Amino acid sequence: MFIWLSLFVVRCSAFVLDTVSNDQCLAPPPCYCKASSVVCDGSGLSTVPDFKISDREYPRLLVNLNYNNIREIDNTSFTNLYTTNASELTIYLSNNDLSTISDSAFSMVTSMITYLNLKNNNLSEIPNVLGTLPNLENLDLRGNPIRSMAVPVTFAISKSIKSLSISLNLFSSWPKELHYFRLLSRLVVDGFQEKRFPLNALTGIETTLTSLEISNSRLDRIPSVVCHLPHLRRLSYTSNPETKSPIFEPCNRNVTSLVFLSVKGNNLTHFPDVFNTFVSLDYLDVGDNQIRTIDTDLIPLDNSLTHLNLSYNHLNRIPTAVNRFAALKSLYIAGNRITSLEDNDLSNLTHMSVFQLENNPLEYISNNAFKNIQSLAILNLESTNLDVIPKALTSLASINRLSLEGTPIQCTCKMDYLKSWANNSSRIYGTCEGTMESLSSFITTYLPLCP
Repeated sequence: MFIWLSLFVVRCSAFVLDTVSNDQCLAPPPCYCKASSVVCDGSGLSTVPDFKISDREYPRLLVNLNYNNIREIDNTSFTNLYTTNASELTIYLSNNDLSTISDSAFSMVTSMITYLNLKNNNLSEIPNVLGTLPNLENLDLRGNPIRSMAVPVTFAISKSIKSLSISLNLFSSWPKELHYFRLLSRLVVDGFQEKRFPLNALTGIETTLTSLEISNSRLDRIPSVVCHLPHLRRLSYTSNPETKSPIFEPCNRNVTSLVFLSVKGNNLTHFPDVFNTFVSLDYLDVGDNQIRTIDTDLIPLDNSLTHLNLSYNHLNRIPTAVNRFAALKSLYIAGNRITSLEDNDLSNLTHMSVFQLENNPLEYISNNAFKNIQSLAILNLESTNLDVIPKALTSLASINRLSLEGTPIQCTCKMDYLKSWANNSSRIYGTCEGTMESLSSFITTYLPLCP
């Protein structure tokens, strides 16, 4: 998650800067511009706006037309954008009602387009015009009623595509045409309707794939084909409600390349045995399941996990097995049924810097709960049942954000132990129950007056 989020931020940081005046914007109102972005999302448009001829160059340009009512793209829709001389043109057209894209829809900008998002439209086939885009690297076609990958256009786009996202719920079988994509590093498949992947499903792209995402399918296990992807680093297997235990098809080798695994939202009742197959995991997400306990024997002592998400399960307490993740830096355990945090619950997590415990019915934190976690910097206790700021926090030297929003803290002299913590008060977010005074203000202004 963190790897892909950081890449997204880097990609978008060049697009979202200061707002450009209407007369300088490349599109008329209700669109507006921010530096290298033309923003028209949610504007009620029924057609692509009339783009202006540009009087300056944009090395990178993003055009956001998401969430409109556009049904058709004609031959001249994007023509004037050629005057921007952009070497990277990103076009978002998701969540419209597109059913037709002209064969000349991207005339004059064919070589500029590198990213095209057509998610959640009404396209019944892959538009032929996509085969005319020689530098298209990222294509998202999910949520369209596409039934097959027609060979001429598929072969044409395969020469440049590095990231492909597609829904397969209307496909009669697995698309064999995927083997054309010899540069493909990221594959996202949604809605696959069979119980098993074909053994040759990823033939031809085994050595290029580094990221595979499978969601909303009828698979009952993670397919064994992932065991034969030598460079796979990220596997997301999410929202597949028919998943059974064990969650893996038999795998005859350890996968050493994988560092990120998400098995979120699969109705799992037991913590999955993942470390026998994926021996180098750094990030594991098992959130949004129905897990009640974690078998300690499933966690090898030499694991290298640094980020663990257990949020929105059925945990009644911090599992003892969590202390086996000695290298852990962040623990997300929000939205469970945890009522207390005891002395030894986190005793071995000496490197942890982020702890998310919000949306639990938490009533008690022992005074020594954080005694071994001097590196803890971010602690989220929002929407819990605590009525005081726990004394345990006074031992945290590195804390720089404590979130208590929605937690009914009673601001009384009962918390006089926080007097020495006044210098940290600006890092506390939340309000006093009843008075709605900021906790920061209470600690610095009124708590010193307590006897």
